[in-house]
Amino acid sequence: MNIKNKNFLITGASRGIGLAFAQKIQDQADEIHLVSRSISDAIKSEFSEKNRDKIITHAFDLSNTDTCT
Repeated sequence: MNIKNKNFLITGASRGIGLAFAQKIQDQADEIHLVSRSISDAIKSEFSEKNRDKIITHAFDLSNTDTCT
């Protein structure tokens, strides 16, 4: 599968499989949106310096339907 220049939305991205997947695709993806209940811009330090601009973080609890619009 060709993932070059694609955008990704990864949930559970503050650790584990989500973070590992984001790190794996960072060189090929165009943008990577990381979603987790507790995530901050500090997570960008987990990525190579050249790719940090394409990492966008979103702190959001997907299990809380009251916050969904």
